[in-house]
Amino acid sequence: EDQTGRSEREIERLEKEHPGESNIISKGRVFGGLEPSRAFGDSKYKWDKALQEVIYSKFFNEKRNVPGGERYKTPPYVIARPEVTHHKIGSDDKFLVLATDGLWERLSNAEVIELVGLLIDGRRNGKNGKEITAIQKDLNVNGSKQNKEFAFVDENAATHLIRNALGGASEDVLCAMLSLPPPMSRR
Repeated sequence: EDQTGRSEREIERLEKEHPGESNIISKGRVFGGLEPSRAFGDSKYKWDKALQEVIYSKFFNEKRNVPGGERYKTPPYVIARPEVTHHKIGSDDKFLVLATDGLWERLSNAEVIELVGLLIDGRRNGKNGKEITAIQKDLNVNGSKQNKEFAFVDENAATHLIRNALGGASEDVLCAMLSLPPPMSRR
């Protein structure tokens, strides 16, 4: 289950941990900035204002605003405590995908399963991944139909997922995404 500001369970957890505080989640993000509600790092969502002020003034010689401004009262808002589930591996299990929120922002669970599954099936059938150039997928996103074209040119599953997250079968989109300079590339 996604642990982001878009998850009802995570919103409920934040409201329970920070009673009386409003608008912690804005536009599906913690204080409108960070989408994951559980993460390593991201200290500006975890440390209290006084500690942040000391660290940033002492080590970086700057003052840094905390997310949410005056709404920032009882950190931590983002936690590193994982949600742990157990699954006994069986003969039907073929792969496991561990990825950061960046991949999950661009591809749904179903798309990742389909992309990796088709890649594995192509290999298992003795086909070179380059023979399958693209498949089109009609998606229903927020009530509107969207068409995505996925590429099947990579042999490495991780590279395959990244290519399809960033541009799929459109080389122009992929090249544009890969050439974005910072800080735009972060977004």
